[in-house]
Amino acid sequence: MNDSYPTRRIFSSLFLLLACLFSSFSQTLINFDDDDKWVRGSSTISGYATDHAYEDGLFRATGGEASRVTTSLQDGVLKAKGNYAWKLKDITSVDWRITIASGGVGTFSMEIRRWDDDPGPHYLLDYSIDGGTTWIEVVHINNSTLDNSSEWKQFGGTINSSDDDILIRLTPTQGTERVMIDNFQWTHYTANALVGTEKTSVQIWPNPASAFIYGKSDVPLETVQLISIAGHRVKEMHLSGDNEFSLSVGEVKSGVYLLRMIQSSQKESFSRVVVSH
Repeated sequence: MNDSYPTRRIFSSLFLLLACLFSSFSQTLINFDDDDKWVRGSSTISGYATDHAYEDGLFRATGGEASRVTTSLQDGVLKAKGNYAWKLKDITSVDWRITIASGGVGTFSMEIRRWDDDPGPHYLLDYSIDGGTTWIEVVHINNSTLDNSSEWKQFGGTINSSDDDILIRLTPTQGTERVMIDNFQWTHYTANALVGTEKTSVQIWPNPASAFIYGKSDVPLETVQLISIAGHRVKEMHLSGDNEFSLSVGEVKSGVYLLRMIQSSQKESFSRVVVSH
């Protein structure tokens, strides 16, 4: 009975910390379903144009040639998951891009589906934090990454930047099939939060991480745990008083996690980390 109380107290405190830390990473969803937020370009909204747009607060999507589609079936799948979605034309000059005006971006995702498999879609999803001077590759959209299916599939990545006017785009890499886009969402950037029961200097790098998370503390550490947003312990390693550690995350699913570091004195500190493959 007495032994269970400290355990309950630890997990209760951990739950409150998770709620506090992750509440700042709330997602903003753009589902493209509000007709009033569509800006008609130089043709009818159901016709291809480079100047159709969808504007919602900090968010703006435009480019193409692209058009707006509704929920009719195509290749056995709905063209839009709600009222409307984007459809990009099957030409190599397409440049469809999103701008997040301020607040930065932590992570982002969108749902994409192909028109059909022949010819296959060939698009590159990438982003820029310097106004388009440098682009960072996220993923290629093709029959393989779409699982050889016309069903909707979610793609996304981690940017982790506080810059204004962050750009996210889709551009063809060669001759391509049409694709449709719906349900874009993103988390606003929040600087890494360190909280603990005493002032402790802990360095964590890289963040985001794809293979290993490295750490260095100014006090001895006993245990390091990686905890999911749902509060589940994903990984744990015992250090026995070491000040440095390397935690393998190559097999961990991409996402936002909490790194719990327990000192030899049993004091604790926490850091928000991102795993991105």
